[in-house]
Amino acid sequence: MDDTPTPRTKRTGLWIVLAIIAALLLACIAAALAGAIGFAVGRSQARAVGPVVEQRIERIPQQDLPLPEMPMMTSGWALVIDVTEDAPADRAGLREGDIIVSVDDESLSDEVTLADLIAEYEPGDEVELGVLRNGRERRIDVTLGSHPDDEDAPWLGLTYRQMPGAPTMYFEAPPVRGRLIPFSG
Repeated sequence: MDDTPTPRTKRTGLWIVLAIIAALLLACIAAALAGAIGFAVGRSQARAVGPVVEQRIERIPQQDLPLPEMPMMTSGWALVIDVTEDAPADRAGLREGDIIVSVDDESLSDEVTLADLIAEYEPGDEVELGVLRNGRERRIDVTLGSHPDDEDAPWLGLTYRQMPGAPTMYFEAPPVRGRLIPFSG
């Protein structure tokens, strides 16, 4: 049998291709018409319902929320990010979100960090931390432990972020491990 295409089979293939193209064009035109009709119907329905919806919507004026009252400070502070389990800070009751503002009544500042103040003590010494929690200032006594890497160095057992200025500048603490710590702790 001869596999060479005849003029008739060439025309048949051409008609099939043309029929497919025509069907696609008709489908596109039908879709455009259906979209236009749907738009027109939806628009007329929205006009009919519009005034009723507008009457039901009531705008509530934005209210200024009161900020938590906190003692005014001009120095730096340390935001507690993590407390090591069974460490001196944990045993004393420090929590994530606490704000440490002083050690034995010596305030933290931009120049003096929490680590600087703690380094002045020995393991076993008891220090009093000035802490802000839920907008209230507290005094928490902590007996310092020995640092796991250096037995002679004092250790609180917490991770913190030293922050400049007064904590009243901030409404929320910086992100910690993908979540926010509420300002009030």
